[in-house]
Amino acid sequence: MSFLVLLILIAVEKLSNGRGHIQKDSFWLHQLQQAENQTSHGNSANYAIFKLTLLPVIIIGIIIFLLHNVFHGIFLFFIDIAVMLYALGRGDLLQRFGSFRDAWRRGDQQGLKIAAERDLDLTDVDTENPNQLLYQAQSKLLWQSYEGFFAVVFWYMLLGPLIPLFYRLIAMVDDLTVNEQLRAKASSIRYYLDWLPSRILIYSFCLVGHFTTCFDVLIKELFNKKLSAKELINKAGIAAIQSQEVSEDEEQISSLDVLWNLLIRSAILWYVIYALFIIFIY
Repeated sequence: MSFLVLLILIAVEKLSNGRGHIQKDSFWLHQLQQAENQTSHGNSANYAIFKLTLLPVIIIGIIIFLLHNVFHGIFLFFIDIAVMLYALGRGDLLQRFGSFRDAWRRGDQQGLKIAAERDLDLTDVDTENPNQLLYQAQSKLLWQSYEGFFAVVFWYMLLGPLIPLFYRLIAMVDDLTVNEQLRAKASSIRYYLDWLPSRILIYSFCLVGHFTTCFDVLIKELFNKKLSAKELINKAGIAAIQSQEVSEDEEQISSLDVLWNLLIRSAILWYVIYALFIIFIY
């Protein structure tokens, strides 16, 4: 059933706006604001993290347990799909890059700056330095693809729907909170949740991309505790496509297509391996 859930997840994501109907965060964001205020007035950040992340997971876990034997577990199938749709990253990643790519190809520096800041949430945008700006865009594509899809799918394959939900909630606290105590707690938890799937993804980059350059990055940085998962994925992903500085702007922006194809091949590899595992081992 889990593999079917993952297939339907892709179909719903590509053929409908199912994710948009599920990903309603207004209530949770209100709870986050309350937790920030309470933490600022001396309440424990640990309690806030529990309320914002573990409590929803526990509630969903209880619902799953109660419905396990109802109608032979058919409800669990739909709950898994709903939870996974919610756990995916926010927004349409390719659509967010559309204006940026168009402005780059037109040579519209003002439009490029606006698109980079508005759509990609990039900071310190310098349109006079195209190599740096391109690297920022490549890093954004790699990281958003990882945390929005690969990390979620990995934990579902390994442990079911509850850990992906926990991962998304922790990531949202880390990304959205303005409270430093909450961010520090969420970041430390997220570090451990990212450690294994980020390295599995890099192994995938080695297999479907340029093996030598990517594997060199993996070997050198595998146990580097000072390097975040984001930095590691960025280095390995760019190494896997053998990114080189070129003179033509059109060739530069096309590296985003190359990276996207690398990510697609990695996703296919994951699905194939998981299918073989279910057929021959599980």
